[in-house]
Amino acid sequence: MKRFAWLFAFGFVACGSVLVAQPTGCTPVAPGVVDGTFEAGSPWSAWTVQTSTNYGSPICDTGGCGTGGGTAGPFAGTNWAWFGGATAVETATAGQSVTIPSGSNLFLHFRLWIGSVSSPFTDTLTVSVDGLPQITYTEPATAEVGHTERYVDVSAFANGAAHALLFTYVGPTAGVGNFSVDSVELLSCTTPVELLQFSVE
Repeated sequence: MKRFAWLFAFGFVACGSVLVAQPTGCTPVAPGVVDGTFEAGSPWSAWTVQTSTNYGSPICDTGGCGTGGGTAGPFAGTNWAWFGGATAVETATAGQSVTIPSGSNLFLHFRLWIGSVSSPFTDTLTVSVDGLPQITYTEPATAEVGHTERYVDVSAFANGAAHALLFTYVGPTAGVGNFSVDSVELLSCTTPVELLQFSVE
């Protein structure tokens, strides 16, 4: 049996132990995402797209929305986007126009917490740019214990123009799924992912 230790610049690993891939050398891009922390307060005018089947808008503050029994809430401050939370079929969106400067290694960065899940685990949250889905997070079988960092590569749209950023949640059943989004920002990074060390036996 042999063990190999490799350094690898891209996170495509089929087996062995792997560190979580993430961009490195990142700095926020201005103006980037406006009110990405949602702390400007109601009606959160920077977020020009706000829809919800059951609530009108997915954007919340803890005073008005509560915390879903401790399974939803902001990463910081008192405001966040709470997707789901209904004991009914729910579709919701939150979006705004974001100027993505020219360059490479441009990432959308945010905190996501899927704090409540229920069978059949079919709820989804999709991040789109100009109507093109970039990534979809599917409701897991086990709830997460807190917010984690998420990165979405938007380098394909890095041309100095304004682009439509949209979060779209679809809860097709009456089960309660809580997808909390907070601290949304646009980053310019020096490398696409950190160097990874992994082993294969």
